[in-house]
Amino acid sequence: MATRKKKEVIEDRTITIDGVDHSFNAMNDEAKLAVHQINVIDQEVSTEKLKIDRLENAKQMYVIKLKDALEEAEEAEEVLQT
Repeated sequence: MATRKKKEVIEDRTITIDGVDHSFNAMNDEAKLAVHQINVIDQEVSTEKLKIDRLENAKQMYVIKLKDALEEAEEAEEVLQT
């Protein structure tokens, strides 16, 4: 029984740099590694932006709580002065 080798089909990607299209499959290993590292860095940047958004939202929540607490303290002080 003959075994048939599966033909591996690798879809080529086009990478555009400074307006010039480059075939990913035609790149040497060093260039492919650079593309991979750029993708990893892009993912890390996205993750960090999400963290910053969450921190900014938390900060805003505490600013609102601080304003509420200051208003309550001012109201309590006014009541004591009357």
